[in-house]
Amino acid sequence: MGATPFFTREYIDHLKQAAKTGIAAIASLYLARLLKMPESYWAAISAIIVMYSDVGKTVSASWYRLIERRSV
Repeated sequence: MGATPFFTREYIDHLKQAAKTGIAAIASLYLARLLKMPESYWAAISAIIVMYSDVGKTVSASWYRLIERRSV
């Protein structure tokens, strides 16, 4: 019985996604504070929510939300 490798491809992919999400949250929070937006913490929360889903669904949902927001 051999030991399974700890750093599997799936594990590395999850680490990459976590790093991307963290970077996006920090960057959005920094940008919101730089622009002196009120309640800038929502930028980080939004980035985390958007980065949570897969890229294809995120892009289509983002466009839908943008169009919906503009029509209001």
